[in-house]
Amino acid sequence: VEASDSPNRTHFIRRNFTINIRDMNDESPKFNQSWQFNINESYSINTVIGKVQAHDKDLNDEIKYNITD
Repeated sequence: VEASDSPNRTHFIRRNFTINIRDMNDESPKFNQSWQFNINESYSINTVIGKVQAHDKDLNDEIKYNITD
């Protein structure tokens, strides 16, 4: 960046700056498919009934999953 106090630039200063660009969290996670799982009432506690996976285009994406209903 250069700043001067006159049109003919007799007095000016020049400085270098470093600009760091951070990725914004502006992308929504997306599932690559739909899933359907059936739960049997005889399943024991902590039985895995299925796995899902989503992807997010943001850098350093952290996706959290919740069962809502």
